[in-house]
Amino acid sequence: MRNLLIILTLSEILAPPLLFGQSAAPVLSYRRALELAFERSPDIRAAAADHKKARGLKITADRPLLSNPEIEASGAYGARKITPALSFSPLTALQGGNPFDLSPNKVFGNTIQPIKGFELSLTQQLELAGKKSVARKMAAVTVARAGIAYERARLNVRAAVRTNLMTFSAMDRLNADLKNRLSHLQKIRKQKGADFIDPRLGRYAARAFNDDLLELEADRLQIEQTAIASKNALRGLLMIGDDEDFRAGNSEAIPLPVPPDDPILVLMAVQTSVDLKDAEKALAMARDGARLARLLVYPDPSLFVIYGRQVTEAAGRFGPEREDEQVGRIGIRFQLPVNSTRGERKAAKADMEKAQADLNHIRATIKSSVITAAQSYRFQIALLDKLKRVVRHSFESLDQIDRAFINGRISYFDFWNEYDRSNRLMKRYADILVAAATSRGRLEMLIGRTLDKE
Repeated sequence: MRNLLIILTLSEILAPPLLFGQSAAPVLSYRRALELAFERSPDIRAAAADHKKARGLKITADRPLLSNPEIEASGAYGARKITPALSFSPLTALQGGNPFDLSPNKVFGNTIQPIKGFELSLTQQLELAGKKSVARKMAAVTVARAGIAYERARLNVRAAVRTNLMTFSAMDRLNADLKNRLSHLQKIRKQKGADFIDPRLGRYAARAFNDDLLELEADRLQIEQTAIASKNALRGLLMIGDDEDFRAGNSEAIPLPVPPDDPILVLMAVQTSVDLKDAEKALAMARDGARLARLLVYPDPSLFVIYGRQVTEAAGRFGPEREDEQVGRIGIRFQLPVNSTRGERKAAKADMEKAQADLNHIRATIKSSVITAAQSYRFQIALLDKLKRVVRHSFESLDQIDRAFINGRISYFDFWNEYDRSNRLMKRYADILVAAATSRGRLEMLIGRTLDKE
């Protein structure tokens, strides 16, 4: 029995047991889990892609022109039909000449004059109201918000990995300890006999022993399911396939550092809180959006330049005649502001009011939120140290309880109360480990940084 107690006491120090009989699976350490998370996490990859996309859109917004120039080229081909007609000149008649023009061109000349030509135009949309400068500012804010979202994704994934790995390690450890304890208690039950008589409870103690063992096994199975669920959650976070197996490490290897004092934490939050930074950027974005909505009433004009040439050929009195016309035009084109922009302005104003309200709420509550989260976390890590000593003492006292019960010096009621107390202490210690890991993640999200250099 003393050998068994030594094994249970050293279980927190020695390598963790193999999970559910799997012998070849490597231990998933906390550091390795973080490396895999930052390398494979879909959330982090998506946030990084969004950041790249925002930078690409910023390059688009920084273009010098509102749009690409438009060039149009067209050609013309046709003919002009001339009806032959005699020409009469009164002045020629007064001078004694023939007043009628009987030249072959007038009487028998060509009646079709071919026409050839082309036209080139260049159009450029202009922006005169300042909308493009506002769009550039909004694109810069979008890049900043995407960067903040990437920071948030890393903190969220880090916290999720830490909490799930702590749950997996603590519950797997507890599951293994309860398996050993059940095996030990079943041996005592067998040693006492099927119908042993308790000095206080009589024959009822034997039936109560069996029922309590069944209840303890049910509790162990529930803990085992919790360990399996957290392991599956880690598979999703780390993108580990079902063909790859791993087992839990030591839960105490997952750091739970003591946080700085409250004033320092509050200062950290004011400087680096992702929620506060994002709310500030959201307000800046909403203000620029409201300004842009007010500028929508001013249309974007288009400057155009047109050059055209047209050539007409015809047979003349002294040979072919050629007419060459060249025309150039320059102008500006405006869209008529028929559609009202009142809806856009109202929507932008509502966005700005919401962003201001969100920022005010975060600023008003960030100090109390940080202090509350820090106090909860400090309480849990302090409680862990106390519970660890109490659990160790409960293990050490069970040897005497076993001998006293086997020799009939104490009743089954006293015997099981000690074991039930020890089981509850073990379960509470595991639960506080998980709660402390969760609280650390919550506190780090509030201050926007990790408590140590992981």
